[in-house]
Amino acid sequence: MSGSPAGGGSGAAPSAPARAFIPDNRTATRAVFGIFIVGLGCSITLQQGALIALTALWLWRLRDPVARRSQQWPLAWPVLAFLAATIVSALASEAPGRSLYACKGLFVVLALYVTADVLETLDRCELFVDALAIVCGLAAAAGLVQVLACPESPLEPGPLARFFRRCDRARGPFSIYMTLGGVLATVLAAALPRLLPGGGGPRWLAAPGLAMLAGLAATYVRGAWLGFGAGVAVVLASARRGRWLLALGFGLLVLGVLVGPERLSQRLRSMTDPQEVTIRER
Repeated sequence: MSGSPAGGGSGAAPSAPARAFIPDNRTATRAVFGIFIVGLGCSITLQQGALIALTALWLWRLRDPVARRSQQWPLAWPVLAFLAATIVSALASEAPGRSLYACKGLFVVLALYVTADVLETLDRCELFVDALAIVCGLAAAAGLVQVLACPESPLEPGPLARFFRRCDRARGPFSIYMTLGGVLATVLAAALPRLLPGGGGPRWLAAPGLAMLAGLAATYVRGAWLGFGAGVAVVLASARRGRWLLALGFGLLVLGVLVGPERLSQRLRSMTDPQEVTIRER
């Protein structure tokens, strides 16, 4: 058998060629992740459909031991504690079956891990924030158009009638203004470090940033305003540069709202009114 290669034979194949038969779904994952970004800014249905596809692709990759070892598991223990507490509370409820079914929303937690899987480098993280700011800037601009051009009388049934339905508060492509407010508050807080001097963000990022800020105000969602304020506080505490500029800008923004349009200023002032109906409910 002098012609046989060392260690050869008709049995085992080398591990490297065998690995080549495991399809690399990275290209498909990145394509679906682009759809996921669009869904985050304009459609819960699109977002969750893309998340299901991303999760399936991610789980397929985890069949490979090398892929499993390379995984990042941010906030693993807090997430596990939250999942466990939710499931235990469902089991301890008066209707455990229905309560467990209601826990299906926990699936959204996987968005954290499929995102960490795609965003392997700092460059990709920054690109993700910029792309999300563009999508949400467009959604905010749509919400501003709804409020500024809201017709006084109902329109004939059609696309325009759907677009301007409930247009007293900005809702953009979502069904309700609270969703747009929450999305804009989150994305604005995430994009703030990129907008500060020395943050590395492109200059054009200011345009979607301003659109999101105006759109957030036009939602009149006070909870989202508070969330954005908390995000500003975190950035102020952690930013190395531009923190005083951010503090001054945020102070001027609040002052501008207080002396601005009556409806907007009244909405902000009512946050400290214990007799306000929704605050009493909360």
